[in-house]
Amino acid sequence: ILQQAPVRIPTLKDVELADAVLVLGEDVLNTSPRLALSLRQTAANIGKQIAEKLRVPLWQDAAIREARQDKKTPIYLATLSSTGIDDIAAETFNGTPAAIARLGAAIAHAIDSSAPKVEGLIDDDMAMVERIAETLRTAKKPLIISGTGCFSSAVLRAAANIAQALAGRVSEDIEQETDSDQTVSTDLYLCLPESNSMGVTLLHSEAEQGGSINAAMQRVEAGEIDTVVVLENDLYRRGPGNEIEAIFNSEAKVIVLDHHLHESVAQADLVLPAGVFSEVEGTLVSSEGRAQRHFAVHIPKHDIRASWEWLSDMIALRKGSKTSEWQHVDEVTEDCEKSVPALQGIVAAAPGEAFRISGQKINRQTHRYSGRTAMQADVNVCEAKQPTDADSALAFTMEGYAVAKPGVRPAALTPSYWSPGWNSNQSVGKFQQEINGPLQGGDPGIRLIETPRAQRCEWYKVAFDEQQQALTDSKDGQWLLLPQHCIFASEELSALSPAVVARSPEPCVLLHPDDAAGLTVDEGDGVIIDCTDRSIHLEVKIDQSSPAGSVGVPVGLAQTAGLVYLQRVRVKKDLDWQRRAEVDVIVTDLNPANSGGRS
Repeated sequence: ILQQAPVRIPTLKDVELADAVLVLGEDVLNTSPRLALSLRQTAANIGKQIAEKLRVPLWQDAAIREARQDKKTPIYLATLSSTGIDDIAAETFNGTPAAIARLGAAIAHAIDSSAPKVEGLIDDDMAMVERIAETLRTAKKPLIISGTGCFSSAVLRAAANIAQALAGRVSEDIEQETDSDQTVSTDLYLCLPESNSMGVTLLHSEAEQGGSINAAMQRVEAGEIDTVVVLENDLYRRGPGNEIEAIFNSEAKVIVLDHHLHESVAQADLVLPAGVFSEVEGTLVSSEGRAQRHFAVHIPKHDIRASWEWLSDMIALRKGSKTSEWQHVDEVTEDCEKSVPALQGIVAAAPGEAFRISGQKINRQTHRYSGRTAMQADVNVCEAKQPTDADSALAFTMEGYAVAKPGVRPAALTPSYWSPGWNSNQSVGKFQQEINGPLQGGDPGIRLIETPRAQRCEWYKVAFDEQQQALTDSKDGQWLLLPQHCIFASEELSALSPAVVARSPEPCVLLHPDDAAGLTVDEGDGVIIDCTDRSIHLEVKIDQSSPAGSVGVPVGLAQTAGLVYLQRVRVKKDLDWQRRAEVDVIVTDLNPANSGGRS
């Protein structure tokens, strides 16, 4: 969609400038919290428009707030259930992925009648479609937000059709005003599940014989592959456990490179310790399609090495060579760019290891960094030699090229911000072209996906899976399994941090009140969900916004990892469930003498 449709991927700054937003199928607060913050800024964006009409300076925040009152930029949310940003929405719609996709396709048709027509919407939904379409049609900077949170390609295609319909509408307006051939697009932001999902997808686009895990499993089962290398991944999070076990039970040998223990590590024939993101250099491609370089914070200890180093040695051994295939990460990056056309430009994301200023590397540590002798005093009172970094133009010490003058160091090689007379966080403005603007020398990274020209692509076919519709016959215990994302638990590495896990809510299943009544369960009771490969025991939470005939189950937890969503499952009451003890704790800062005896 992003490579073919006439859409532009907005930055988070662009999101804040939108004057009409439609979120289709994505719980952004839990799947992309930084985007949710930008949307809150977008909601207040209408104040700037009012201020311009009143000729109030944009820096006069108090006056703008007074002029804006309760007015908000129109933001429409179509999600599986209620979300944490419903308070900024002009209207909300809750339904299954198929219902959301149907709504989106109808909006596209309402904006542009040449888009595929949709049948089956009730009158209330059609009225909502017309309101949303009219708002987007008349907006100067419309924004469509969707993503993979629903696990539904139909939702993505519906979002793409809306964006294309809006691009066509803008194109017609421009043609009426000018005869120039202008590049026209509309903003489409797609939320992705992990930090480098976009980069992996670009690699998949160039993979031979299919780049999916399903294709790989089929080749393993057919005996076409004798060795499987799992690179920093727990396969049990990528598919049903019984299918993943087929890989480990096959004749193929499995090698796992990773930095923490998980089920795939336990099943592997060989495990090699890989460095975490803070110990290695590399390139990530963000949801904006921007390739950005990241650098090591410290050198890994013991036998830990970067994954590319292990792979380099594997290639050398396979070729019978004593010399590794790659000596530096820059060589890996160059080979990636040469062999994968979709990654053209990643070398330019940041200067390489050979970059120097006045013959010096750039210091990672500030001039105020101290105590490094004391840090190792329990090992040796003598200061050890500082480690060297053979893979970047940065030094691990205070020594190196240190300058407070902005614009001298490349933005991609700026480890910290400091300017004389300013605290670190306040000095950031000195390194920007304008306050809250882009960095001097341009923002770091390279956009790999540029906006195509104004011509349209074919309309995307939105296939509605009728099995995903709500209100189906659930009397026989069949419910639609829907994903429920959690900001503090769904992401794999965050869930390993005790401090983060402490912020996670108790795992629960969302049920519509009618379905809960049919199961004779109340909030706090337990249910058993029988899936294809396992049974899950979860506490019940009743939610009026949850689609009837569905169950919302958390994504990414230990008991739900690798679960296939949007399938039909059986649900029954857990008769052995032990309800949590209810403890009433009342805390007040009021004087008991003045609080009517409350404590």
